Amino acid sequence: MPEKANTIEMRVFENKFKTDDLHPDYSQKNVDVKGKDMDVSVWNNVAKNGSEYLNIRIVPAYKSKEEAAKSKEEAAKRRKQGEQDDFLF
Repeated sequence: MPEKANTIEMRVFENKFKTDDLHPDYSQKNVDVKGKDMDVSVWNNVAKNGSEYLNIRIVPAYKSKEEAAKSKEEAAKRRKQGEQDDFLF
């Protein structure tokens, strides 16, 4: 049995907004994968030989421009705080 530390489990739900074959059949937003928010998309596919398979895509979670700017500001503050911590006498 694999170790839990090396196991990533997630749930994906049917995409009720699918209007095109390019849209995923299943998806889940903001899945925690090793401490990072990721978006998961899954498509049902059929190979040329007729075998059914799932195509799975995991990408960094979408952030609006405002959220991305806020994240950058917070990261800069943490870096600056870290630099200040280095100068303790």
